[in-house]
Parts: sequence; C-alpha cells; structure tokens
Amino acid sequence: MNSNNPGEQHNHRRKAKAIIEPSSSALDGIILFRFAHMLRSSSSGGVEAYLKNLNRQLLERNKMQILQMYVTAEGEASGVEVERIGRGELIWIPSFIKSNLWQQRSKMKKLWAKINGPFGTQSIINHDLLLSTLANYQINLAVFHWISEDSPIVLDYLNRRSVPFVVVNHFQNARLNRRCIRRQISKARAVGGVSSVNVPSFLSSRFTNLSDGIDTDFFQPGKAIPLERKIKDPLIMLPSRITEGKGHIDAVKALGWLAHARISAVLVFAGRSESPAFMEKLQRVISEEGVQERVIFAGKLSSEELRNWYAASSLVLLPSYSEGLGKVLLEAQSMERPAAAYEVGGVTEAIQHSETGYLVKKGDIEGLASRLKEFIEDPDMRREMGKRGRTFVIERFSMESLTIRHEEFYAKTLNK
Repeated sequence: MNSNNPGEQHNHRRKAKAIIEPSSSALDGIILFRFAHMLRSSSSGGVEAYLKNLNRQLLERNKMQILQMYVTAEGEASGVEVERIGRGELIWIPSFIKSNLWQQRSKMKKLWAKINGPFGTQSIINHDLLLSTLANYQINLAVFHWISEDSPIVLDYLNRRSVPFVVVNHFQNARLNRRCIRRQISKARAVGGVSSVNVPSFLSSRFTNLSDGIDTDFFQPGKAIPLERKIKDPLIMLPSRITEGKGHIDAVKALGWLAHARISAVLVFAGRSESPAFMEKLQRVISEEGVQERVIFAGKLSSEELRNWYAASSLVLLPSYSEGLGKVLLEAQSMERPAAAYEVGGVTEAIQHSETGYLVKKGDIEGLASRLKEFIEDPDMRREMGKRGRTFVIERFSMESLTIRHEEFYAKTLNK
C-alpha cells in the first residue's frame, strides 16, 4: 500500500496483504473488516461516531488495516478509498443503495428508517463492490455491527473463505433473540455488546461486555463556548433524534407537569427529525400542554455545537423506551451535567443512580417530572452530581478503555 493521503483512490488490483513489521502492539499485522449499516459521516448517528473514534484509536495504537464498509447512494461515492491514520490504514468500501430507492435528500430519512428497520433490505443494498474488494485482502477477522437480511450474502462469502467473524450489538441485548439474528450469529466465534443487561442465555458463554467510550478530553466544560442565544430559565436537554421511541412526548408532558407546578424550565430537543407524522404529533402535545414558548428545536448539531448546548444545560434527559447504553448520557456526565433517564436496557450501567443522576421507571412521567423538579430546585446537588459523573465516565468509559477492550476481544477471538 503506498497511499498516504485521505480520500486517495485505492488501487486494489493486486493482492493486498497485512502490514507486517515486528509486533509491538496487540493487533500489529492484522486486517480487520467491519460490516455496518452506517453513513460515512461520523455526525450521522451513534454507530458512526462510535466506529470513527474506535477505528482512529486502534490505528494509532496498532499497525493494521481496517476495511470499513458503509452505505451510500449509487453515484455518490467514487469507489474504494484509503485514509492513512496513525500507524495503519482505514479503507472505506461503499455498498450502494439502489438509485431508484435513494430519493431526494428530503425523503432520505424515511428510507434510512427502512434500511435500519429489522429486515427487508436484501433488495435495497448492493454489495457487489464490497465483495469484489474483500477478495483482494487476506482478512483475519470480520466484525459485524449490524445483522439484517442483506448480511447473509457477506457472511456466506466470508464462510467460504474460512474468515472468522464476531458480532457487536449496539442495541438492547434482547434484540439478539430475534429468529433471523439468532440464526445468523450461531456461527460467530464471539458476541459483544454495549452492556451486560439481559444477555440471552444461549450467548452467555460467548458474550463480552465491550461497553462504550467517549472522548472525555473533548467533552469537558472548559472547552465549551457560551451560546449566542440567552436562556434565563434552567435548561433541560434531550439530545437524541426525534422519533417515537426516544421519549420526546414524555419529556413534553413532564415539562407540562413542571409548568403546572409553577416551576420555570426550558426543554431543548437536539437532534434530527425522522418522521413528519411524529413531528405533528409532538407539536400537538406541546400545544396541549401549553408549553409552546418553552420548547426549543435545536436541530442536528455538530459535536462542537452539542458540547456548547451541554454546557448551557442544567441537566440532560433521556426518557427512551429502548436503549443499548445511552451514549449521550456519558457525554452529559463528562460535561459535568447530571442526567435523568428511564431504566431501560444498558442505561442502568450508564448512570449511577442517586450519585450521577436518576433512573426512573419506564413511562412514569410524574416520577420523571419529580426528579427534574429536584434538579432544578437544588443547584448544589446538580453540581455535586455533575462532578461525580465526570469522574465516573473518565474511569469507566474513556476511549482508551474502550479501545483496549476491543483489542482484547479481537485478540482472544483470533487465538481460539
């Protein structure tokens, strides 16, 4: 490989081999392939950011190659590209969504929801370029971050080449019980996840809790810039895409409860909207609760903008009905902001109840509002919880810790 510049077109006509030098790190000389239904932009979602940070850390520490599959529209990617990072290479390989299904950008959200739905994607995603590119590499290990109806095409190809694979689940572990997923992961050498909550019994001997990790140096209060918009009342932030399962309606109803109790607060939704129908429903509830002047839609934010909003907030709220771990809760605590969230999935591992935030029974809107009331009325408690939260995240969820867990996970799998 002679490519040294990000975005350089990769010549994959010759047989590619791993970068071999005297080993000094756990994964030196390894070629890793990742399968993921993700966009190339790291700001597109949680998995994108997770893999961006993880890949960079791995390549800084190991002389290796990572083949990163992503999805895009036909005609929107020139082909396979190589990016030099640290001691290794990140090789971007697109799989294409058929052009007649990738409509205008304004309609992309509906399609993306379909792509990321349980299944039904076999006829949508074309993996021809991916498979022809993989043939040029001597892959040591494949890591699947998504399992759906199109993944068997790639799994079958890897199986014919005797390439071992593992699965990393970014959602609630109960999802692994689905019949289609269970069948596909039956031959995985190991399965990892972002929490150890509700691991199916059939996976107990093969499961590793890889957890999550964030850049605690980036997410620190001292690096935030004050908002141009001045907000006098306590700010409650819900940083998540606007969709039914993330609890936005419950948040609005909790805000209405506070308003009726004559407690002033402002609720900000930071995230993209995925459904016009749900937005209409949400706006209707906002009107019914009489809090139209107390809800802000900040839209999709860059990482820097998100950090600034965290710093401006008094607390962070995540009343999600289903969650793998809740990365935004880690970011909030790293920014010394306490959090309140429904007690679902791996969220129980992301917050230390009564120490760094509060866990509330799913759907208990009055209970949620009561916790928000406590935060708003006791700024000293907020500050103390916030400081404990940052210490908690640094100790358990740093990027270095996440990277080491993945290195050990891969190395253990390869040595089986």
